[in-house]
Amino acid sequence: MPEPSQAYAAAPNCIVTIDGEPIDGLADALVRAEVNIHRSRPAMARITFGTTRSQDDGNWQVVDSGLLRPWKPLTVTAVLDGEETLLFSGYIVQIEIEFSNESPHIVVTGQDKTILLDREHKTRVWGDANQPVTDGDVVNAIVAEYGLTAQARTGGSHCGLNQDETDIRLMNRLARANGFELGLCEDNFYFGPPRLDAANKNPILIYYGEQTNCPAFNLLDDGYKPDAVQVDVYHDRDYERRVLTPEQERLGTEPCDQTSVALGSFVWKVPVHGLPAAQGVAEAKARAEENAWKIKAKGTLDGLAYGAVLDPGKTVMVQGIGETHSGRYYVDEVAHQISARGYEQNFILLRNARK
Repeated sequence: MPEPSQAYAAAPNCIVTIDGEPIDGLADALVRAEVNIHRSRPAMARITFGTTRSQDDGNWQVVDSGLLRPWKPLTVTAVLDGEETLLFSGYIVQIEIEFSNESPHIVVTGQDKTILLDREHKTRVWGDANQPVTDGDVVNAIVAEYGLTAQARTGGSHCGLNQDETDIRLMNRLARANGFELGLCEDNFYFGPPRLDAANKNPILIYYGEQTNCPAFNLLDDGYKPDAVQVDVYHDRDYERRVLTPEQERLGTEPCDQTSVALGSFVWKVPVHGLPAAQGVAEAKARAEENAWKIKAKGTLDGLAYGAVLDPGKTVMVQGIGETHSGRYYVDEVAHQISARGYEQNFILLRNARK
C-alpha cells in the first residue's frame, strides 16, 4: 500500500481503494472522503473527485478511467501518526457526475456490506413448534449465508417466524423488537443491547488549553422525553397495565428523570395492538430504554489532535465542560471528513445521567 504522502496529496490522511487497488492514478483528483458510521445503521461513504477534460481526446479524468463502476468494492482508511485504521469496507452503490463549467466533480457513494443482505426479497418461515428458534439463531444463520459472522444475543423465541422481506430488513425488525443495536464492523455483526462496557481509549477534551481536541461542543438536555412507558398486555379478554422504566446502566450519578420536580409522573403509553404479549412488552421496554437518552451532544473533533478514531457503540469520556455534564457518554454516530484541510470527526453522543 503506498505511503499517503506520496500517493494521496489531496487528502493526506486518507487511503481509498477501489476493487482492491489503491487509486494511485486518481490520487491528485481526490478532493474529500466522508464516512458516516452509526451504532445501529449501515456505514455510508461519500468520495468526491474533481475531474478535468482532456484537450487531446475529449475524455474526462476519473469519469473515463474505467475505475468507477457500481458494485465495485470500496474501502476508506484513515491514517493517524502512520497508523492505518479501516473506516469503511463495502461497495459503490451510486456515482453522481456534475459537468459544470466552474467545478466539474464526481461523488461516489458507498454502503457497507449490509447492502449484500438487501438485494433479494425472501419468503420463508423460521422455526416451528418442534424446533423453536431465537432471534439470535436467525441472525447467525442469515449472516453465515453471506460468509459473515455475528455476535448475537438471544432475543425473543419463535415457533414460526415469518419472513417476507430482505434479510437485512428482517434483522432490523428483530433488533427493533428487542431494543437491540444492529451494526456491522468489518465482517462481524453486533446484535444486542448498547455496549456500555466498551470504551474509546482517548477522552474528548474541551477548554483544555493546548490539549484541547474538540473545538466545538453543543449539548441538549431534553425534558420532553418521558421517564417511563405504559403498556397494556392483553390476556384473552382481560389485560394487565404495566409501567416500564429504564434498567440499563446510568452513565453518571444524577438520573435524568423528573423525580426532583413536583409535577407527578411522566409516562407515555406505547400502543402494541395485535402483538403477542411478550413481544409487546419487549418493544415497550425498548422504547423506555431509548427514551432514557435524554442528553444529546454534538461536536467536532480535530482528528489529528484526538489521535484516534472515535468508535460508535462505545462510551467515551468528555472532560472540560464542568461538573454537571463532564463524564461518560455513549457514542451514537461519527461522521469522518478527510480532505486537504485536515481530518474532522463530527460526532453525536448520548447520556442518560448527569454528573
